Amino acid sequence: MHPTSVTSDKSAPNNPDSEFEEDNPLPADEMLDGGACDLPARASAKTDARKILRLVVIDNHELFREGLLRLLVMEGDFSPVTGAYAEARSLVRHFWPDLVLFGLGSAKQRGIDFAQSMRREFPAVRLLLLDESVRARHVHEAVAMKAEGYWTKHANFAKIVAAMRCVASGRQSFCPEVEKHLRKTPSGLRLDPPHERPTMARLTTPEADLFLLLAQGHTLRQSAERLGISEKKAEDRRARLMHKLKVQELADLTRLAIKEGLLK
Repeated sequence: MHPTSVTSDKSAPNNPDSEFEEDNPLPADEMLDGGACDLPARASAKTDARKILRLVVIDNHELFREGLLRLLVMEGDFSPVTGAYAEARSLVRHFWPDLVLFGLGSAKQRGIDFAQSMRREFPAVRLLLLDESVRARHVHEAVAMKAEGYWTKHANFAKIVAAMRCVASGRQSFCPEVEKHLRKTPSGLRLDPPHERPTMARLTTPEADLFLLLAQGHTLRQSAERLGISEKKAEDRRARLMHKLKVQELADLTRLAIKEGLLK
């Protein structure tokens, strides 16, 4: 299989979420299995006997995909194809990879929603999420969807490659900022200590869509037209999301959107 890149559109940076940087790490004997994966010296050594790994890289940033593609080909043991969010499910269905590296992008791009959709359709495909920075909602969703790994683009290439090989081999790999908050349980990984569900994770997808439109300054009628729903339905949806977010004024939605990195 030859390396391939499928064109995409936009990408935008997002602010880091420091929720996971203040608590004490877990004891060494309670770390998850992925913590023992080799990083990165031995993992980067090339051997002729190494299995060629079928890899799908999903990211909406075309320049990032092309750069990563070139580096992966040089490793010698990856057979990668790349594409944007819209191509994710068709690429996985066609190539059935050993691993999917899924870049989550900015909050506006809704990468986590695309990753969840792909996960539901292909639960057996091993999934490594690559975030812009450690973001609370994405960490919670990664654990909830039982992703095999979560790293950020702040890590160097050698560490990401080591994490990919680790996940492809059947293990788990999480960046240190997240791993120290994970504990193995009979039902799988969980965050420890438990954290309150992040703000945006409390909303359904339709509620989040309306939230963003209102936060951008659109009227309720304009938002309803854009979403293809009645104004009455939009009004009911607005009431629910404001109740969930514990806000009283529409201006609070804009402030919250800026805090969540959805608006600048």
